[in-house]
Amino acid sequence: MAGPFDMISNIFPGRDTWRLKVPIGRLWNMTPIDDPVKPFSVQMILVDAEGGRIQAGIKKHLMRKFANLLVEGAVYKMAYFEVVRNLGSYRATEHEFRLFFDSRTRVVPTESELIPRFGFSLKNTQDVVDTKGKSDYLMDFMGVLLAVSNEKRIMKEGKLTRVIVLELADEKGRIRCSLFGDFVDMVTNFLSEGKNELPIIIIQLARVSSYKGSIVLQNVMNATKLFWNPQIPEAVDFKNGISSNDIDIDVSVGLIEDNTRVMSLKEEFLDAYPRKTISQLQYILEEGMYIVSGTVERVSEEGLWWYMGGKCQRSVIQDAGGFYCSWCETIVYEVTPRYKLLLEVNDGQEKANFMIFDTDVYSVLQISCKDLMSGMKDLELGPYPEEFKKFLGMECLFKVQIKGNCQTTYGDAFTVKKLCYQEDIVQGFKDENTIRTPEMLKFNPPFTKMQTVASSSAPLSDVTADQLGDSECQVSLNELQESTIHSGDVLFADKRKVDVEGSPPQVPRKRCRVKSIKLERT
Repeated sequence: MAGPFDMISNIFPGRDTWRLKVPIGRLWNMTPIDDPVKPFSVQMILVDAEGGRIQAGIKKHLMRKFANLLVEGAVYKMAYFEVVRNLGSYRATEHEFRLFFDSRTRVVPTESELIPRFGFSLKNTQDVVDTKGKSDYLMDFMGVLLAVSNEKRIMKEGKLTRVIVLELADEKGRIRCSLFGDFVDMVTNFLSEGKNELPIIIIQLARVSSYKGSIVLQNVMNATKLFWNPQIPEAVDFKNGISSNDIDIDVSVGLIEDNTRVMSLKEEFLDAYPRKTISQLQYILEEGMYIVSGTVERVSEEGLWWYMGGKCQRSVIQDAGGFYCSWCETIVYEVTPRYKLLLEVNDGQEKANFMIFDTDVYSVLQISCKDLMSGMKDLELGPYPEEFKKFLGMECLFKVQIKGNCQTTYGDAFTVKKLCYQEDIVQGFKDENTIRTPEMLKFNPPFTKMQTVASSSAPLSDVTADQLGDSECQVSLNELQESTIHSGDVLFADKRKVDVEGSPPQVPRKRCRVKSIKLERT
């Protein structure tokens, strides 16, 4: 295949006769999250003599044809591609377009000393920070390894996953990188050599994320690759620059000490959040987390018990050859089924619906949603899995989230952020002697119907008898000594009168915004 060859920067759609002379800077398989041994495509980065970079892919039906021809780092002459727009999250290059091999694509091995074999597009700490934790593009980052954390195990994609954290530095600052799975062994094996020198690392194709307010780097399944003390000119220049930047590299890698205290499950459910009954939960105006105790009486079979979610665990919808995530505002291509289970819960006085999600369902069933679905024929019309009966009769504590608009997210169901069924903690919740949760509500309105009087932000206890007129609502001022109502506050109105003790009525509420208030002294 003779020249001349095209430059990657000139590639655009509408033509398929592009001829390239390029090394494969990175080569990896795309696999399902839960089945890493069955690839559905091959992806690669091609680099030309001008440093141009473009992502190319081979779809499943052509993988066998090209699989044995391609080697990472080798140089090839290539011709004939399908050119498409470069869309979606985790884009490996910033080129506007990407390539796909088709049945006419030709690949011939060759040699060239003039083209860089890996063609890194190196970013620095400031480049990462400027993304503000959100980027559709994967990054190549080079830094000196200052310290590492101890290995931890976290729940990820419904399974326990190992993770290790690196602290890296360059001339622009410091940043942390979380590495999962097999990368933990790569790091620990390198450090076990005991070299008395800080290594230079290139993390190829890392994604940018945000964790607890900090911007971090993370590996991407199959795509990310680590280079330790790479013998390339960029690494030599970087090392010289670091040495002159007040970083002593002739020391051993340090340890990241975890000084953050993790709240225990007992503290979380008995000490940290206000405890409420279901009846009280229905009248809460203040946004926040609350703990409710109850027994699961029924698993509702209304609607689906699963949804398709991306890595952010939010629901996605099929769109544009992938899946659209409204939370991330982007197209994603890696999704997995996750649980969403509607439970009817009774606290001994009232019942309510509680929606629990993937992590909590998995903790009870000890089987992932994907594995449970694999043995079922009709996921939409068939009966609910027998495994869900395990929830029946369970006495649990529910950490419930109340949003500021006083409405539940899933119809009439409360959103559960975390579930606790540990027996000693559940019993501790019932023991009045162990109650240590903070007091709550700032205002619990014992109203029957919203009335009008001059708008005021003064405490209701300051309202005089002269200010009171005729009203259909009977409310004792003594019940409101600690309360303050402001014009514009959102309150609830009910159609029946409450008693003098301020007991909440047992009928549905209606939302309305207060413009002014009228009261009658009883």
